[in-house]
This record gives sequence, structure tokens and C-alpha cells, in this order.
Amino acid sequence: MSFIEDYDRSAEIWYAKYRERGAETTPPASASDAVSEPSLAVRVELFGILATSTSNRALTLQLPAKASVGDVIANLRARFGEELFEHVYKAQGALNGCCRVFIDGCPADDLEAPLARGAGSPTVEVILLTPAEGG
Repeated sequence: MSFIEDYDRSAEIWYAKYRERGAETTPPASASDAVSEPSLAVRVELFGILATSTSNRALTLQLPAKASVGDVIANLRARFGEELFEHVYKAQGALNGCCRVFIDGCPADDLEAPLARGAGSPTVEVILLTPAEGG
């Protein structure tokens, strides 16, 4: 497997027409959580079967400042249901090939990868394909 120097822009190109649709905002779990721990507003853009499972293809999650890719997947799993996410993980706990995650356009295959990669709020693109969509 070769290393790609530049990030994969395929999701950005393929789904550009969906980017400007409305965003749904999820408040923190409780007011005390928002005060006691710094939070991060994470814009999540949904593609594949996730995009067809909701009226909004983009939503904003309030997550802890040290949130990871795994935290986004767990939040989406709670939101959309276990059945939709049954094929997301391999037996070893890594992301399956049918689920691609990008942070600010850069591939993020590690569930422990932090979302915060500098100043500003990150944009996370999550592509979940069914076997029929994958080709």
C-alpha cells in the first residue's frame, strides 16, 4: 500500500453540491458539561447511506475539545441507530473499508485520531457506503 502525500479530495469533489445544505446543531449533553470542559463545535458532513438517512446532510456536534474520530462515530451511531453502523468496524476495532472519514479533507483512518488539528473548528466528512454502493 503506497502512502499518499496529498489528502484525498474525492469526497469533496463528488459531494460538493450537498455542502451548502442546512446544518443541524446538537447542544452539549448538559449545561454543566459545557461549563466544566472545553468543547469543540465539529461540523459533520454526511455522505452515502448516512446522507439518505436524514433530512440534513450536515450537522454540528458539540464534543469535548479532545474528541477523536471514534467520538464522532459513536455520536452518529447513537443518533442514527445500531443497525446502520453494524458494518463500520472490522473485528480488530478499526474502521471497515465501507466507512471513510476525513478531517478537514485529510483521510483519518485511526479511531483515536484527534479532531482538533489547529485553530478553528474542524469539518469532518463521514462516508458510509453499503456493499451495493461500493461497486
